[in-house]
Amino acid sequence: MSEPTLEQLASRIARLEQRLRSVAPVLLVVMFAAFGFYSLQVWGHKTVEAESFLLRSSDGKIRAALSTSSNVTAALMMADDKGTPRIFVSIGADGAPGLALADANGTQRVLLTSLPNGTPSLGMYDADKKLRALLGVDPSGTPALTLYDAEQNLRAKFDH
Repeated sequence: MSEPTLEQLASRIARLEQRLRSVAPVLLVVMFAAFGFYSLQVWGHKTVEAESFLLRSSDGKIRAALSTSSNVTAALMMADDKGTPRIFVSIGADGAPGLALADANGTQRVLLTSLPNGTPSLGMYDADKKLRALLGVDPSGTPALTLYDAEQNLRAKFDH
C-alpha cells in the first residue's frame, strides 16, 4: 500500500474540518447542558441569582438588561440594533408598573403606567420630552384626555 499524497491528506483534512464545523455547535450545546445539569446536582442550585443580567449581541452591544435598583424593584430594558434603549418595563419602588417607549434617539415618547392607587394613565411626549397628551382614568372611574401645546399650556381637556 502506498503512502497518501499531500493532496489526498489535504482533502481528508478539509472533509474532517467540514464535519467538525457542522457538529461543533451541537457538541457545545450538549457539553454546556451536561455541565449545567451536573452543577445542579453537585451544588444543588436550581436558580441563577444576580442583581442584573445583560444580554449582548455578537458585536458587544447591550441589547437587553434585567436589573434592580433603589428606585425600581425590577426593570427590563431592550435596545435596538444600534444599542439605543427603546423599551423599558419596570415596577417602581412604590409598586407602580410602567411601560416606556423611546424613539430612535432614546428619548421617551410614550409612558403607560398604573399608579399605586390603580389609576391608569397614558402619556405621550414630544421630542423635547414635554408632555403633549395625557389619557387617564381617575380613582372614581372618570376618563380624561388632556392636551398640551409645546410650552406645556393646557389646550384642551375632555373629562366627561
